[in-house]
Amino acid sequence: MTPKLTLALLMMGLALPAHAQVSMSEAGIQNSIEVYDPYLRQMRKDMVAGRRIPFDALRALADLGDGLAAFKMGEYLVSTGKPALQDDALHYFSIAAYTGRDFAVSHLLRVLQGDQSETSATRLKGAEDALRLWARRGDAKAVAGLAEMYLAGAPFGPKTEEGLALLEQVATQGNGKAAVELGMLYLKGRPDLPADPKKARAALTLALDSDDLAARAMAENLLRSLAPATTTVSTAGVSE
Repeated sequence: MTPKLTLALLMMGLALPAHAQVSMSEAGIQNSIEVYDPYLRQMRKDMVAGRRIPFDALRALADLGDGLAAFKMGEYLVSTGKPALQDDALHYFSIAAYTGRDFAVSHLLRVLQGDQSETSATRLKGAEDALRLWARRGDAKAVAGLAEMYLAGAPFGPKTEEGLALLEQVATQGNGKAAVELGMLYLKGRPDLPADPKKARAALTLALDSDDLAARAMAENLLRSLAPATTTVSTAGVSE
């Protein structure tokens, strides 16, 4: 799926103002000159300058794919504390993240930690696509967040193999917490993941090299609980 198509799907179902014409790149609106409507163009300039703009103008810009406006919309919706608006907050944070705003990733993850049982499949897919985009770029928060949700089976459904691959990715990059989590998964096992002491040892050994003191201490304790690795010596050709 191309970036342009994915962004179009993210914005599907939005009622755009009739006057709001835009020349939008595949990454959404990145410059005020891309907004054709003079009023909205000025509103975007004011927003970028840190000035307050009317809510309707902010929403119109967000609905056109302006990542900064979408982020601010998401912040506002979350600040209301109304559960019914969290679905919309997820949508706007997804647009913000997908259009290059890395600071939206942590907010997107925070909303996803709430109850998503009533969230539409389209909006969940948009959120997942935005996180996968940043995971491919190596964003540690996106990788760790996706791994946790895939392994938990919610809200995107169980994706154990993908979750393990993502967890291994951040563990090998020096994330001690991820390495310990991976080690514990292989140590204990679960219905969809057989226990594997060898892989558990390898993951916990990675944690020993991290800068996370708590992760290193936990890894040391868990490694002591594992049976010592055995060494097999060939005796072929040896006589008494």
